[in-house]
Amino acid sequence: MGKKKSGSTSEAGKVSRDWSASAISNRDINKLRALSFISASEDDIRLPGSVSRPKPPKGFTVISATPNSILHLSIFITVCEAFLGIEPHWGLWRKIFYVKRHNDSNGPPVVGGVGFVVRKEVDYFDYPMKESVQG
Repeated sequence: MGKKKSGSTSEAGKVSRDWSASAISNRDINKLRALSFISASEDDIRLPGSVSRPKPPKGFTVISATPNSILHLSIFITVCEAFLGIEPHWGLWRKIFYVKRHNDSNGPPVVGGVGFVVRKEVDYFDYPMKESVQG
């Protein structure tokens, strides 16, 4: 007759169900802040379920963005939510776009003076955009 199999499992086969402690250090946090993966300020952190208002950079308002930039923003949000099935992600946004200032750096900010531009090295959607908003 064959040998009986033992009913007990070996220690090597057991899986721990306990959470391990975080090993993140202040150095790791500072590196994440330098890469803009997390906010540089504790005040800018918005926890899930908390109610707070977004705090855009000083001087930036919705009317500062050009119509094409608003189009870029709305398409990006739609792609994230409808196609990728994720919340819009700041890191992904930064990989695709950069901010271009349209006025003289010495002059005052103008309406429509900021534009979001697709980086040259990124393959992104081709869609028609307005060349001019002057009618």
